[in-house]
Amino acid sequence: MVQSYILCKSNAKNVSRAKFRLYCLIFTEMAPTLYSTDLSPPCRAVLLVGKALGLYLNVQECNLWAGEHTTPEYLKLNPQHTVPTLVDGDVVITNSHAITIYLVEKYGKNDLLYPKDLVRRPLVNQRLFFDEGTMFQILFLTMKYSILRGQKIPELNKERAEEAYGFLETFLEDEEKYLNIDKWIKRCQALPYYVENARGLQAYSDVVVPMLSKV
Repeated sequence: MVQSYILCKSNAKNVSRAKFRLYCLIFTEMAPTLYSTDLSPPCRAVLLVGKALGLYLNVQECNLWAGEHTTPEYLKLNPQHTVPTLVDGDVVITNSHAITIYLVEKYGKNDLLYPKDLVRRPLVNQRLFFDEGTMFQILFLTMKYSILRGQKIPELNKERAEEAYGFLETFLEDEEKYLNIDKWIKRCQALPYYVENARGLQAYSDVVVPMLSKV
């Protein structure tokens, strides 16, 4: 798929503009479609994996503030009205972790991102499940008080968030390359495709930080 896109670009000078648009239209329709928003960390995780795979994704911005995730058309794809949602042919997947596993399994040229080894894969799964069931959940609930309700964050939520970060710090210290969260983040920022996260992270900060200062 990536090769087709490169071929399309390289032949642009040799074909008419109309044919070029047609080639690109066909290519875009063949690509997996990702309903996403830059404000969402799970969406940005999928975008990062897509870039790591060299995979073109037909990204459709879903404006949550305008309620685009609650339209009848979207609810047919994702009854939970969440983002991201991936549509790849007849396949529809509505969870960021499930989406990333699917993309790596289908489009990955190797198993570096999701090892097939029976020792390493469970470790990756544990980290994914930790994020899904612990890390993201407590941070989402914490943000919900300040952003959606305009209330002060309960002390219990703060304590649980600090505990979750403590777990993450311990996980990362187990690896020689990742001495702590700060160094791990800096390593991520050095990735050539990190811009896929940085742009949305800044937009998220622009929305969240002012709200936190009011509660």
